[in-house]
Amino acid sequence: KQEFLISYTLTNSLISYVNQQKHYLLYIENKLKHECDFFVRTHRACIVNLNNVISFDFKENSEEGSIEEITLTFVIGKAKLTKPSTSTTPMKYSGNEQTYTPSGYNEATMDIRGHEQTAAGTHTVTVSIKDTSNYEWKDGTQTNVTFNFVIAKATITKPTENSATFTYDTTEQTYEPAGFDSKTMKIDGNKQTNAGSYDVIVSISDKDNYTWSDGTSENITFEFVIDKLQIEKPT
Repeated sequence: KQEFLISYTLTNSLISYVNQQKHYLLYIENKLKHECDFFVRTHRACIVNLNNVISFDFKENSEEGSIEEITLTFVIGKAKLTKPSTSTTPMKYSGNEQTYTPSGYNEATMDIRGHEQTAAGTHTVTVSIKDTSNYEWKDGTQTNVTFNFVIAKATITKPTENSATFTYDTTEQTYEPAGFDSKTMKIDGNKQTNAGSYDVIVSISDKDNYTWSDGTSENITFEFVIDKLQIEKPT
């Protein structure tokens, strides 16, 4: 609200005042009842400013030609903002920082937090009004708006069984499943020397951000068989 003092002379003609900060029109008619065009009905006068209408009354003993002063409270309504809505852009973990931008977000009038993330998961993004003194949402509220920023886990293809055969030869031998990728997977038990059957365990290195392409993340077990070396019987 803003208060200001104006002086006016009662007259039957239209008087227009222009304030450099806020433009308004003052309609004055020295009659008991008066309809201010299409703006508002008052007993004797009204003020009009763009989106705001304020009314006041003359003194009962006002006469044409008299000079009077009145203090007016000038009400300026808050500008309305459309709330941003959920972004429909899907995001998947890439190892790089990604940015979530709600539909309708305007950096000139809104602040945003939590919208830059790297890790897979569900993150909370908060949009707020920058200037709550002069702006509000169209529904009349100023409450922060929150969104779920979902970064899906990246998918990797499961490795498959190695069809190679291994025979004891006194050296350490290595079993590597087909499709194994050391950048995203770990492997245990795949280096052996003696003949026998061993479990080779392949797991996802970073289960927080990766999953197998079938949506699972459990470890995969392979059988690593080193056959005994056959020697000829002496004769």
